[in-house]
Amino acid sequence: MWFFREIFRLIWMIAVTVAIATAVGALVALLSSGSFAHSTKVCFLAFGGLLLLLAGAGNRGTGTGQAANWGVTFGVRSAFGVLSPPIRSRSGDPTLTASAVFVGSGLVLIVLGLLI
Repeated sequence: MWFFREIFRLIWMIAVTVAIATAVGALVALLSSGSFAHSTKVCFLAFGGLLLLLAGAGNRGTGTGQAANWGVTFGVRSAFGVLSPPIRSRSGDPTLTASAVFVGSGLVLIVLGLLI
């Protein structure tokens, strides 16, 4: 069961990352009076590259090597519960690392940026 829970958490975090990159792309398009597709493509590629760099920057002793739980890390469960996955990991089960989230989100954003 933990496998499906962690896969869901990974997909949830990737979806939140794509939504944030899309919102930034739309904001850039509005401010620069450029096309939405081009601004979104640039934002997807920039965010994807940044996330891949963040994934490569960590090891077990840094924050990227710890278990990924945005609700606990940033305290958003009380203020913005939407950003935290609705499924929480149980103690003793394998957990998703932040580096896995960075790699997954970065690859998805780069692929979406290349497809647009």
